[in-house]
Amino acid sequence: MRGVVSGNVGQVYKAEFVGQYFLLSFSVAESVYLGRDKGKESCWHKCEYWGRGAEAISSYLTVGQHVDVMGQAYLQKWTSKDGTPGKTLIVKANDVVLGASRQESPAATSGPPTPATTSAPPSRPAGQTTGFGDDDIPF
Repeated sequence: MRGVVSGNVGQVYKAEFVGQYFLLSFSVAESVYLGRDKGKESCWHKCEYWGRGAEAISSYLTVGQHVDVMGQAYLQKWTSKDGTPGKTLIVKANDVVLGASRQESPAATSGPPTPATTSAPPSRPAGQTTGFGDDDIPF
């Protein structure tokens, strides 16, 4: 099953070489809308990203950062300490797109945003006019 998970990083579990391949393992919390009466709920996904792409983004991935994860989903079966069987949905990522972290987002900066500086409009060469007199304004 192919899918896209879009949400915030909850935890980074592993960022290391496993054999000759780099593994980046992390969780993502996705907000799921349940309807007008029920509101939103967080749905947690475990993601695995292998290879050079994982190695490249591993130092940039931070808790709370927005990510979009595209890849293949599969079920991993496990047994708890008390013997109860369980399943976890894991997304094996083909691509991960990093968004702004909480530290980089505009909401996290203190104070109002500063306006961009504007330059004065270019001046006309001497003797050149717009072609309109004071009484010829077109509005």
